[in-house]
Amino acid sequence: MQRVGEAHNKVGILRKASKYMRTFKDRRRLANQFDEINTKVMETSERRKRYMLDQSISITAPVAVDPRLSAFYKKSASLVGIDAQKNELVDWAMDKAQQLKVMAIVGLGGLGKTTLANEVYREVGGKFDCKAFVPISQKPEMLGLFNSLLSQLGLGTYSHACQLQDPINKLRGHLQDKRYFIVVDDLWDTRAWHTIQCAFPPNN
Repeated sequence: MQRVGEAHNKVGILRKASKYMRTFKDRRRLANQFDEINTKVMETSERRKRYMLDQSISITAPVAVDPRLSAFYKKSASLVGIDAQKNELVDWAMDKAQQLKVMAIVGLGGLGKTTLANEVYREVGGKFDCKAFVPISQKPEMLGLFNSLLSQLGLGTYSHACQLQDPINKLRGHLQDKRYFIVVDDLWDTRAWHTIQCAFPPNN
């Protein structure tokens, strides 16, 4: 009986050992797979970091360039016949008549309209109580334009949550009873001008 029990015990131990070896191999295989996955994740993360760093160094995002910018800094000497036109506009701007005066400089692109307007602005702007030079576009964003005016006049700006009448009323109140010289550059639409003009009181 004792030998039979010992035999059963040996068989049980062998079975447990065999099962342990099988599960050990499975656990070892899973551990190896986990290590491989972890290594791949780390390598992918490192590659991503290097890619983002290289991208930030080597790739420059395209920047929109306003073609009017060069015209704003162009020297008037490079334009033929600008002096006579400038002098005429300066004389008109300095007229002492107590009323709102509007002058439109029209022509094809590249003829020097912005340069001419800028030359007049530089010469006479300092002789007025208030001055501002605001560029516009074919599809003007009115709040941005009025905020530019307000900023140049030292009046702060409005958020997009405001009504358009708010900056208009603030500009009118500030410009009332003052002599002001405002250049609105590159205006394409008369409807836009009708809105802009609301900010200008009908005095000097």
